[in-house]
Amino acid sequence: MPEATRTDERCVHAIYAREIAHRSANMIQQAIAAVHLSRRAGPGPLDVAMSQLTGAAELHRALGSPPAALVDIGYVLELACGAAVRAAGAMGNVQLHIAVDPVLADARVTRPLLMIAVELVSNSIRHAFEHGRGSITVGVRDKGDSMVLLVEDDGECHGWDRPGGQGRGIVDDLADALGGRVRRTVTPGGSARVSVEMPTIAAVAIARPAGNA
Repeated sequence: MPEATRTDERCVHAIYAREIAHRSANMIQQAIAAVHLSRRAGPGPLDVAMSQLTGAAELHRALGSPPAALVDIGYVLELACGAAVRAAGAMGNVQLHIAVDPVLADARVTRPLLMIAVELVSNSIRHAFEHGRGSITVGVRDKGDSMVLLVEDDGECHGWDRPGGQGRGIVDDLADALGGRVRRTVTPGGSARVSVEMPTIAAVAIARPAGNA
């Protein structure tokens, strides 16, 4: 394996460790809060806490070592982002929409893409929805030699920098590891839209069913 490739993989593993530590702390705090609430409000919040912990476990598996050399980007994105919604305790309140061009990718370079998407989805859940309800769209467009990841919510954008926040730095570092760049914009409706353009990680296009454009 070329030295440059080994260096890039070590960089991604280091960012992955930082991301997992950051996310685990948030999930544990949320679960603890739900358990404390259950002492006063009956079994409902405890069920939420259990669901969050289950979602956290699913998320760790989704971001872990993939079982195959090639993976369907849409499938693994749906698994990881869905687990992030469950880990946040947002099931039933936040609708997740996945719109991804059908491509297969080398599993080794898919993890950073998943980590970026999960961080952006989790950020929207935590900060965008005043009443805890809304929708998030995750899209991937493959342009042949480049690829764009887009995450957009229909909540309210309150800016990108928060005291003590680590999410922006994690996203920027992961995008840099992929050779990409991040663009953060506010939609005309006031919600957040984040796009990451990078060299394509697609190994091969998945054949579309006959009749589809």
